[in-house]
Amino acid sequence: MEAVVSTQSTWGDGLQMRTLLGLSLVLLLIAFCLAEENAAAEPKAEPEAELEERAKPKGCKRMNDWPKKPKFYKKGRMFFKHCKKFTCTEPAPRKYVWKEELDTKRCCSVNQIYYPIGSKILCKELPDECTTVCLECVRVEAKAELDLVVDDDCPERPPETTVIIEVPFDIQTPGHPNAYPPNQDICWSWTPKCGNYAYLEFFDFDVLGRDAYVTINPPINGKSKFYGNEFNPANLPPKTIGFPADTAVMICFKSGKIVNGHKGFSARIIDKPNSDWIHSPNY
Repeated sequence: MEAVVSTQSTWGDGLQMRTLLGLSLVLLLIAFCLAEENAAAEPKAEPEAELEERAKPKGCKRMNDWPKKPKFYKKGRMFFKHCKKFTCTEPAPRKYVWKEELDTKRCCSVNQIYYPIGSKILCKELPDECTTVCLECVRVEAKAELDLVVDDDCPERPPETTVIIEVPFDIQTPGHPNAYPPNQDICWSWTPKCGNYAYLEFFDFDVLGRDAYVTINPPINGKSKFYGNEFNPANLPPKTIGFPADTAVMICFKSGKIVNGHKGFSARIIDKPNSDWIHSPNY
């Protein structure tokens, strides 16, 4: 009886030992698997030099709404979008910043608002109801600039010529001394009496603006077209002009579709006897 009990006790101890050993092996296997997964999940350590190289900025990073490539722009590179020019700058070592400014080759700026070439910023119909003037962004010598663009649907006005029949005669622009009107084409003609020459004197002269000028024929020192005022005297006519004897004179005034408040000119033409005669002594 004692032998049977001893045998059962030994067998029970062995079973318990095997059970503990199996559990230990299972736990070791689970721990090994977890360690492998963690090792696979952790990134491999990179050399310090490679990490430092990657950390260096390569230039200015593209904006979110730009094309995906390239991702970085080197110093000095430019990118154009709408009316803006972006230039990559390096104000400090390894610090890259985009410099934003107006693209003056493609756009104009009015009150800090950008307009591309061809934009009509402001338009106005003139009192004649057939001329429209627009402030427009146009291309001038590879650069965008603001300019007045005139759309004229008016019938062409015939020129007016006044034949002077008696001197002295006062010549002046319409409305003088107030501002002259647009679209004027007026001439005054005088033929001096035989043996006389025409003498023209200007009292004031203020003719400026697009397509506004005075022509005088015959030319004075090879020049017949004049414009300007006391502040822009480079192309003013002489204050007094004596023409060749027995020569007809024509003075014309022309103004364009746009006038800028200039008052025009006033002058007087007279006859003077020619003193270049050859005569005998004691004549």
